[in-house]
Order: sequence, then structure tokens, then C-alpha cells
Amino acid sequence: MKNLLNSPWLKNAGARVLVLGHSTYGSSKTDPHNIKRWINDPKAAEDRTWDRFFRVATGKSSRKVDRATWKQFFSQFAFTNLVIVKMGKWNGKPTAQQYEEGKQWLRAVLDHVKPRAVSVFGYAHRAHSKKVLDEYNIPSVYAVHPVCDKKSMFARHWSDFEALVFN
Repeated sequence: MKNLLNSPWLKNAGARVLVLGHSTYGSSKTDPHNIKRWINDPKAAEDRTWDRFFRVATGKSSRKVDRATWKQFFSQFAFTNLVIVKMGKWNGKPTAQQYEEGKQWLRAVLDHVKPRAVSVFGYAHRAHSKKVLDEYNIPSVYAVHPVCDKKSMFARHWSDFEALVFN
């Protein structure tokens, strides 16, 4: 776990805000959340999750901002998923063992990053991640996953999170 805790997407914890997702499906082994690739060049490495997150949080299109703007935005956050193994197909479901390992991973991440708040993408892992976040007494907001947002709920959830953290 120590090598994973030194991953670039966890070093971005300057503001001590963690974005927690569920799992990874089609990304590479060296960039399991696609975040490094997207930060380096969102125009070349489209990712619906990070693009929508950026757009909702900033009100700007990733295609219309310079690299410094998006790097500055993403440097405010640490990112990880609860289930840290690559699930493969989009509809793959984690096993009970993978969720248990994910809870141990989340505890290690929380100890390392020491976030003051967590923005949680998706509800699929709530029964598992909420127990850990409650153990640590860390404020969190659960939101519909940005890609699954059919009713523009993610923007409202993000506003709730901003109010929790930045006000």
C-alpha cells in the first residue's frame, strides 16, 4: 500500500479535500483513475467523469481553458476509488472481499491525506465507504456520479459540498 500512497493523485492534497469514487473500469494500470492523463491534456484524453466534474465545479469547459487553469483546479484535490482493483467491464461488480480491501485502502488513504472533507462520487459503495468516513468523523457529501447524472443533480451536490468545505 505504501507505493500506492505515493501516487500522484494522492499527493495532490494541498487543500486536504478528497474525491472518492467507486472503482475503475477501463483505464491504464499506471493511471487507474485517468486523472494524470486528463490533467496533462484534457483535449487529447477525454474522460466524461473528470470533464463533467471540472465543468460543474468551475462553470468552464475543459476545452476552453489553458493548461495552467485546469492543473490549478485539480491540484486542490486528492483522488482515489474505494475499490482499487481494475474492474474491467463497465458493469463489473466488486466482490465482498474487494469491498473489504477497499475499506482498508480508504483507511490508509484517510490516514495519509488527512482530508478535511470528502466528495463522494456515486452511491454504489455508500454502505461500505460511509462506515469508514463515519469512523474518522470526516464531513462528506454523497453525490450522483457525474457520468450518471440525468437530472443535473451533481451540480446541486457539488454546491452542497462547496458550502461544507469552502464557506
